[in-house]
Amino acid sequence: MDNFFGFHLVTLSDLVTPWKSFSEPIAWAEDGESWKTARVKLEVDAGDFFGLFLRLKSPALRNGHGFLLQTEFQPDEKVKSVIALERVEWKVGHTNSAIGPREYHFLDIPSSHIHKFEINYIEGENRMRQRNLPLAVPLDPDPGALEDFLDCAEKLLRIKGVSGIGRPGFQGRLVS
Repeated sequence: MDNFFGFHLVTLSDLVTPWKSFSEPIAWAEDGESWKTARVKLEVDAGDFFGLFLRLKSPALRNGHGFLLQTEFQPDEKVKSVIALERVEWKVGHTNSAIGPREYHFLDIPSSHIHKFEINYIEGENRMRQRNLPLAVPLDPDPGALEDFLDCAEKLLRIKGVSGIGRPGFQGRLVS
């Protein structure tokens, strides 16, 4: 599919469906005092899609809850705009807004969940409902350990190697 400028347009579902893998090592960076983040390029087994990434976010403290994995598409390096495609979050709650299919309105999720591509995608317009993936559903069962969450996330996001990701190095907390 080409647009009127002659550039190839990507159908977003073509980025989500196939299995993917890391095309570079994960390099964690500080993101304030409480978080560490990383962004790694992805390769698609079924073909080459430039601009596909996995964003990672982890608590910097040893016992901190929360771990985020999000696939995203950045079609142009010169433009900072990113299209979030899917996101899984561990031990973090979420409440859906009144957008999209009625069965997801105001769904209150107390813990781990996935912002599925299918429920946040508008197929006829080849776009996501909103930039922040407003709709989610709970992970069932809710993974108790980070390793269980990563195993689950590898299958849900279809990214080889996710199950082997470890938290970045922890920092200690000073107590006064």
